[in-house]
Amino acid sequence: MLFDSKNNNHVKDSVYNLLKSTNHWRGIFYTNFSANM
Repeated sequence: MLFDSKNNNHVKDSVYNLLKSTNHWRGIFYTNFSANM
């Protein structure tokens, strides 16, 4: 039970970090795109 709980938290952290990095790169892309227009 403890292992499952810890594993789920690890998965949530991984997904959260992935979303965060995706938003980060999206922000960079949109900033560069706007600057080039």
